[in-house]
Amino acid sequence: MPRQNRVTPYGELITVPDRGMFWGNRGPLLDREGGLARYQAFKHAFAAGGEPPGAPEIDARMNASRLVRPGVRRTYQAPLAGLPSGTMVEIGGDAWLVTDGRLLAWTPGGYAERPVTVPHGPVTVITPRVTVAVLAAGYQPVLHPSAESAGH
Repeated sequence: MPRQNRVTPYGELITVPDRGMFWGNRGPLLDREGGLARYQAFKHAFAAGGEPPGAPEIDARMNASRLVRPGVRRTYQAPLAGLPSGTMVEIGGDAWLVTDGRLLAWTPGGYAERPVTVPHGPVTVITPRVTVAVLAAGYQPVLHPSAESAGH
């Protein structure tokens, strides 16, 4: 029986035939010089100009921003127009990626362009507030290649 190999935007573990991009043989953890380059960029954006925190502080703040209590994810409402690229939102019961002023539907195999009726009011933000702040501070997330090709 296949093992769970994907995490949905809602934090659920699922089993799908699609291969991911990270962990194990799916992508390098270290850069060419042996450093944790993406981690350093995240850490500096997390600090927003202050002293970059260590992994324990980042983990604690991320966990507090992600969960109301164990097993219950925290979401919030915000205007779509103010959200940075890389943010995940829920519209009509589905998860959508905000990227370059577009919305792309999340699927276990990547992102897809689909018709969506954008609400006039706020949307439900799935991405934790702390991560949205990191994205707003300039951190560029690594997105599945389908995000680039969808709609082009």
